[in-house]
Amino acid sequence: MQLGAYLSQKMAEQAAEQAADNIRLTGGELRVRDIVDAERYLFVLVYGQYSSRQQAEIATEQLIELNPGLNYWVRSIASTRKQD
Repeated sequence: MQLGAYLSQKMAEQAAEQAADNIRLTGGELRVRDIVDAERYLFVLVYGQYSSRQQAEIATEQLIELNPGLNYWVRSIASTRKQD
């Protein structure tokens, strides 16, 4: 799941540090990935990797229970790859 998108890697890494300190996580990995979105280069903060959208939705429900008001976006890995 995506927890944020940033124009610079430094901003994304700072957000990841803050998230690690302030968000109660359920054991998944918090990472920064670079993507191209609408011809813009972005750095996104993602949490976890799931084999299906359904598994991701279940994980988000657990994360929201621990962190009410958390904003997120479930997206596929394919959607983060550069479009030709």
